[in-house]
Amino acid sequence: MNSSAEERKITGEVSVTGQLLNIEGEKAKFNEYRDIRDGFYGDLMLQYESGNYYIDFRAAEVGRKTQNYELSGGKWGSFKYFFTYDQLPPQLYL
Repeated sequence: MNSSAEERKITGEVSVTGQLLNIEGEKAKFNEYRDIRDGFYGDLMLQYESGNYYIDFRAAEVGRKTQNYELSGGKWGSFKYFFTYDQLPPQLYL
């Protein structure tokens, strides 16, 4: 099959969220395993397909300390791969 005749498709989605919080009480305990604070963060999803090959990229909570990224792809019926990165630092308060 001629590669110029293969269908190529790119789809995606982007979102940006802003928040303003008023946390009362133990702020350190509230944020021990999350990053809840005033400001902006975003999510991203991109997908690409060309013939039998595909790639999927996702990013969540970009701009926060709890951001994560995923990349997957492969060739339909042949192979696939998956990579992930999570940033979730536990906070220590002495």
